Amino acid sequence: MDVAFILAANAELPSAEAVKAAALRYGLQLNAEPTPAGTSLSFEIAGVGQLSLMPIPAPYPDLARLPTSPTSPSREELNNTKAHFVVTVLGFSGPPRKRDARMAGVTAAVATACDAVGVKLAHGVVFHKAGLYAELAAAALETADIAPEIAIDISTTSEPRGRIGFLTHGLARYERSEFHITASSEGRGALGFVFDMIRWQLSTEIDVLPGHTVGRTAEEKLAVRRGPSPTGRGPEVLRIDLPD
Repeated sequence: MDVAFILAANAELPSAEAVKAAALRYGLQLNAEPTPAGTSLSFEIAGVGQLSLMPIPAPYPDLARLPTSPTSPSREELNNTKAHFVVTVLGFSGPPRKRDARMAGVTAAVATACDAVGVKLAHGVVFHKAGLYAELAAAALETADIAPEIAIDISTTSEPRGRIGFLTHGLARYERSEFHITASSEGRGALGFVFDMIRWQLSTEIDVLPGHTVGRTAEEKLAVRRGPSPTGRGPEVLRIDLPD
């Protein structure tokens, strides 16, 4: 079973027709199945399995404790959500990256019909802006892959000397090492570099190894080192320190 969560202002279910129409944008043919009025929506996904949408008339648990990223709604927008939806799909198969790509399309379609605020797959650590999520999921249809910006979450960490760190979440799901990239808090282009490294990591057949050097220009040589996660938990990460 694949699961995702959608944040919304209220728990009002969209119409089955609205969900079906939105799904067509993502190449999904849905057939509505009967459910008790107002409790949930259920659909057969042609050739795949079953989709279920259940409203929860309460804020997402521990929402205030979740980190945010540059792709997240503002903290105020998150706090103003009074309900969330649980999206489940039965029938997807294959490796996690393929399943996540398909689930991203399903979730984006439902979120569009729900007038959602934020979206995340169950394993994600941050909610993404619903509109951005829908756009990226649609753009990734041609490659049958999941867009790096929503496949991999990013949280920030406080670093010594007034620096900032960017920690990735999700690369390990695809059998790659996570990154911890530090930069000057006033530096520009750091986030773009983080996404470049994510795209590179996802495009390689093997993990990027310590001892490699990377850079934003042909001349820049930044060492890739393996070290402990700044969270103090889990496997070691690949650390890159951008100059001030």
